[in-house]
Amino acid sequence: IILVVGNKLNQNQKQGDSAAIRLKDLEKFAITKSNMGDTALEYMVRHLLRKKPDLLSVVKDLASVPLAAKINMDVAKSDKKKLTQGLAALEKEFEKDEEVGDDYFETSLGAFKDKATMLFDAFEDKFQATMESFKTVAEFLLEPDMSPEEVSYLFFVLYTLCMMKPLV
Repeated sequence: IILVVGNKLNQNQKQGDSAAIRLKDLEKFAITKSNMGDTALEYMVRHLLRKKPDLLSVVKDLASVPLAAKINMDVAKSDKKKLTQGLAALEKEFEKDEEVGDDYFETSLGAFKDKATMLFDAFEDKFQATMESFKTVAEFLLEPDMSPEEVSYLFFVLYTLCMMKPLV
């Protein structure tokens, strides 16, 4: 249905005879409006509710999409970079203390540094696992060149589509 509507909307353009649709392009259906003010997506949902309501039950199969939609890879990468820099700065202070024969940082922040390093290592393992999961999702969707940020955004778009209230 999405492909048919997309081809109809693009019938006088080179994209008007597509054989498939990329999932990351679904957002276009949520923003393309008719002269009546309805989006193409709203039109399709209404049509499906009337003709084939069982097709909309796919939302039940996407139960983990809301959790995945909460992951913003840009923010996660930025936060990881800040944590890495913070731990590196802390390590430099420990090294400076050691060079001058002082143990001020070791005494006051040694336990904090050890725990922070342990937690960061665990975080980094989970971060890498998430990156691998996003890569696997991209390959599953036949979009191997899709970046983790694009996959993250795709989950957000899918979540938005799943949360749409049917307009009958």
